[in-house]
Amino acid sequence: MTHASALSSAVALVSKRMRVPREAIEARSGKVYRFPLPEVALARRTAIYLASCLHDIGPRPLARAARMSPEGVRKACAAIEDRRDDPGFDRFIDSLAEELVAA
Repeated sequence: MTHASALSSAVALVSKRMRVPREAIEARSGKVYRFPLPEVALARRTAIYLASCLHDIGPRPLARAARMSPEGVRKACAAIEDRRDDPGFDRFIDSLAEELVAA
């Protein structure tokens, strides 16, 4: 699986489960969609985190696939790791990971 296809699979699942339009998750910064930005940011970070962890993709190749900087990828992953301290959110991420692996 290529880095881009790993990210695309994660984005598709996150879009469905978090009910955030795929177009909003994939949008380059600065493009505005009529959807609350915190939800879009969380969905994007979640997809990046899942692609990174499940497919062992480093920040540089994932950054190219996501059209962002490697530092942005690291920050996205760190933000999700921090939120995993919440047991409910942790279970949600685990369920997404299980579903992505099963697909």
